[in-house]
Amino acid sequence: MEGVNFYLILPGLRDREEVPAVAGRIINAVRAAPAGFSGDFSLTATIGISLFPENGRDGKTLLRAAELALSSGKAEGGDRFVFAPAPEA
Repeated sequence: MEGVNFYLILPGLRDREEVPAVAGRIINAVRAAPAGFSGDFSLTATIGISLFPENGRDGKTLLRAAELALSSGKAEGGDRFVFAPAPEA
């Protein structure tokens, strides 16, 4: 079953170094969600991350960069987070 996309805007983060901790908490929360339910299934999350202004200065550009990072994370097997690469100058 292929999943659902959610978009988060996290304006309170001070720098790039805070992002892995937040992404890791989200992934761990998704992994833990099925606990207590009957049946044999698991949930995973793949997160594509874009940063302002590194990956763009408008929503459309940032979303496109995050979606490319998401695709890369899925291609690597999913259940991870991936930063969008900085655009080439």
